[in-house]
Amino acid sequence: MVKNNQNQSILRMICINRIRKKLKKKERRYSIRPILLNREVHGESFLVKEMAQDPEYHLRYFRMTKVDFNHILSSVEQDLCRPQTHCRPISANMKLSIALRNLSSGNSQTSLGFNYKVSQPSVSNIVREVLKSILKRLDPVYLPLPTENTWNETEKGFSQK
Repeated sequence: MVKNNQNQSILRMICINRIRKKLKKKERRYSIRPILLNREVHGESFLVKEMAQDPEYHLRYFRMTKVDFNHILSSVEQDLCRPQTHCRPISANMKLSIALRNLSSGNSQTSLGFNYKVSQPSVSNIVREVLKSILKRLDPVYLPLPTENTWNETEKGFSQK
C-alpha cells in the first residue's frame, strides 16, 4: 500500500514537471531575423529579377527558358498567391524560383534559404507547395491518363518497327 502511494506521488511529480516545461515556452527573439529583412534588395531574389533581362543566363540558372518559366508561373500562380496577412509575403514568382532552383541545382534547402534570404523551414514548405501545384495544374495537360485508344496506337507503333 505504501509502495503504491509512493509510485503515485512520483508519477504526479513527473506529470507536474512535464506540464511546467510545456508552459515555459521559449520566447522568440525575432518575428523575422534581421538578416532576412532585406531579401528584395540582396541575395538571389534580386539576381532573378535582373536575369529576366538576359535569356541566356536565365536558361543556365533555371535550366529552362523565360517563356517556359512564365508558362509554369501563369499555371500555378493562383495556387501560390495568398491574401496578404503579414508584412512580408513571398511572391509566387519567388516561390517558383526557389523550387525550380532547388530542382535544377540540387543545393540543400539550407543553402537556398541563405541565398534567397528565406528561412529553411519556409524553403521546405515552398518547395512542397510549388511541386504540388505543378502536379495539380500541369499533370493532366502533359501526362494525361492513357485511354484504350492511346494504348492501341502505341502498340501499333511498336509492331510496325
